[in-house]
Amino acid sequence: MNINKRLYEDKVRACWIGKNIGGTMGAPYEGQRCIQDITGYASPKGEPLPNDDLDLQISNLQILMQHGFPVCRFHLGYTWKYYNRCSLPDEYGIARANYEKRLFAPLSGTYNNRFHGGMGAAIRSELWACLAPCDPALAVRMA
Repeated sequence: MNINKRLYEDKVRACWIGKNIGGTMGAPYEGQRCIQDITGYASPKGEPLPNDDLDLQISNLQILMQHGFPVCRFHLGYTWKYYNRCSLPDEYGIARANYEKRLFAPLSGTYNNRFHGGMGAAIRSELWACLAPCDPALAVRMA
């Protein structure tokens, strides 16, 4: 499948807007395991809420823009530490604390981290799909 630049940009924009809407709408219910009625829900200011899922993908994009491929685990750890200063939940918060103890990837993500098998990797996969449209094999190699 071939894709032109305009269509590519539209699809990437739609991906990010949809993810932002989903993150904002789902934020109050995150972690709850039942069907939610979100009829009439609006964020407190009517604007998108902060979203660690988007922030971490932007961090990965920043690494690529600064350093290119291959992604170095030290660049990854430093960039996540520098750009993601807020309190990140679950596996991210524990990985950051491990990084602060000078436990670098991949150990930072697994040491004493009961969340290491969480949804984070699946959530962050959209960046690679956006960078390799219509080429899943390339997206896998980049990830």
